[in-house]
Amino acid sequence: MALGGAIAPYARAGAIVNADGSVIRSKGVTAVRKTATGRYCIELEAGIDASTALVVATPKWGANWDSIVLVNEGPVDCGDASRNVFVGTGRPSGAADEPFVVVVL
Repeated sequence: MALGGAIAPYARAGAIVNADGSVIRSKGVTAVRKTATGRYCIELEAGIDASTALVVATPKWGANWDSIVLVNEGPVDCGDASRNVFVGTGRPSGAADEPFVVVVL
């Protein structure tokens, strides 16, 4: 996992994540865990409160054209809601592993 390396002066945190959960580059992220098919937990650095943030995610190039990406910055099964963001990916038929980009503002 290649945490770090991203330069994003206007974002508090963000990551480019492959479908297998590996990180291409990130900022303000301490871990990415793939917990099940299409389910990812993004752990943020201390001092970044996910529960008050605006979180945006989108499919990364290479994802299926009909892929879906959803985020939840509230209570999740990822742990402390103030430190974690949940990203779910899928296709119209259900959960599926897809690459994505997530940004925490």
